[in-house]
Amino acid sequence: MGTAANPLMPLSGPDGEALRGHAAFVAAHLDEIAMHPAPIHPDWIVSGKPVARAGPHSASIDGTTSTAVWDCTAGRFHWSYGWEETVIILEGQVRVTSQDGSVRLLKAGDIAFFAAGTPAFWEIETHVRKLAFCRRELPPSIRLSLTLRDRSRDLVKAGLRPLIRIVRKVPPVRAFLRPKPAFGILLVIAAALAWLIPEMVEARSLVPQETVAARLQASATATATRPFSATTLAIGR
Repeated sequence: MGTAANPLMPLSGPDGEALRGHAAFVAAHLDEIAMHPAPIHPDWIVSGKPVARAGPHSASIDGTTSTAVWDCTAGRFHWSYGWEETVIILEGQVRVTSQDGSVRLLKAGDIAFFAAGTPAFWEIETHVRKLAFCRRELPPSIRLSLTLRDRSRDLVKAGLRPLIRIVRKVPPVRAFLRPKPAFGILLVIAAALAWLIPEMVEARSLVPQETVAARLQASATATATRPFSATTLAIGR
């Protein structure tokens, strides 16, 4: 599964009917959601003949989030998450092994979170049904813009605005700012950039993570387990 596709939100059904709507309000009972084939990649299947289906419920206007119902019959298979996914198990159960070898048996009522770009190993004895909330990761440029916006707001809340007010009371500065009302905004942006540049440099220096294939191999061979919280599974990053 690539990062640009979400197998839980097919674009159309078997008859070609469009499934991705952007209504202002969407409500449906679980049994009313039409289920469509959502085959698991053959290379991911380890044993059994799991048959998976997905029923889209809704999607955001910008296409970055979606909600769907997914079910699957017995089988053991790897799964690679192209989108962030939070699931609520509705029926059945599944044994999940994360990329670091941690194991958790998810049953009806359990909530689990899977980060985008991470693998997991699923073992379904009979069947499982889940409600999935999926979110596509934003491009780095957009994430940087949002971080810059938030840091700028933090600077203002932390006291930059009072400082600007004090500086403006100085006659030479007041005379300089009168024809340049945007100077205060530029000052906030410059301060935010000064805060962000060290973080950007540090992020670029990080060593690339291991490949998904290597993580899957580690998951399949790991024997150690780590305890989880009562209801929430946090897949290792």
